[in-house]
Amino acid sequence: MSKTKYPGVFIDAKGNFYYETELGTDKMSGKRVRKKGRKDSQGMPFNTAFAANKELTRVKREYHEAHGFTNFRMTYRQFMKDAYIPAYKTDVEESTFAVRNRSFDICIARFGDQLLRDIDITDVQNFRTWLLTDEKDGGAGYSQGYAGLVFGCFRKSLDHAVQMQYLSSNVSKRVKAIPKAKSSVPFWTKAEFEQVIAQICIDDIYGHLNFVMLWLYFLTGVRVNEGTALWWRDVDLAKKQLHVDHMLVMKNRHDWERHDYTKTDSGKRILTLDDDTVAILWRWREVQKSFGLGGVDDFIMTYDACR
Repeated sequence: MSKTKYPGVFIDAKGNFYYETELGTDKMSGKRVRKKGRKDSQGMPFNTAFAANKELTRVKREYHEAHGFTNFRMTYRQFMKDAYIPAYKTDVEESTFAVRNRSFDICIARFGDQLLRDIDITDVQNFRTWLLTDEKDGGAGYSQGYAGLVFGCFRKSLDHAVQMQYLSSNVSKRVKAIPKAKSSVPFWTKAEFEQVIAQICIDDIYGHLNFVMLWLYFLTGVRVNEGTALWWRDVDLAKKQLHVDHMLVMKNRHDWERHDYTKTDSGKRILTLDDDTVAILWRWREVQKSFGLGGVDDFIMTYDACR
């Protein structure tokens, strides 16, 4: 199968043209509606990609003319629950979906009972204003960063509606996006870090674990879910190396997944450890071994067997 310049039109191994497309979701059965054809309405095989595209355009137009009423009466809530959210969930990590789910709830609360096709530019502009307005003035009271995240989710949902041909255009694109806020991320200086860890008593197991966690995060810069995913097999104390190539997606101590990849492809890396960090990890492993942990497939950042 080879693609042509026309979306949905292909050439098979024998050089024959055909079209294949997805028209949306049948509202009665909930199944996706797919169409594939090698002949035009007169029963003639396509001799060009243009002819196949012409027939595909006709098939799409006739389908949506015949089924347009159901989609016309679709509310935004219906669209989100039946079409967008299920599709989005299959495209992202579970952790990403959990973060975005709250944004979806905000959008649904705002537009849920409104017909998808009735959302206009005024509705969108008012939503944008509400997201950026303080609570005392009747707004949502969100930070600019979070307001931008929610508004971006809303825009993407309407993009999907256009893709599924529930809408002819995305009206939210006619309203200015919420720009990312310039953020100043606070961080500890070396002196502040030393002041904090000096308060921790490592004679207590839980305190000792907190000391190790803070030390490792501060000295290596690993992400939180990369640090929690570390097993002892990931550290080579003799070579003074730490291998970062997993991340932990965790709901609670009994419901978690350790993925064999990091947030980005470039996230897999080998870090060099200083002598102090090696000594701290070596001592902590000895403490773990005293109560049955410290094996190569045990987590570094734990004080009990959580699996």
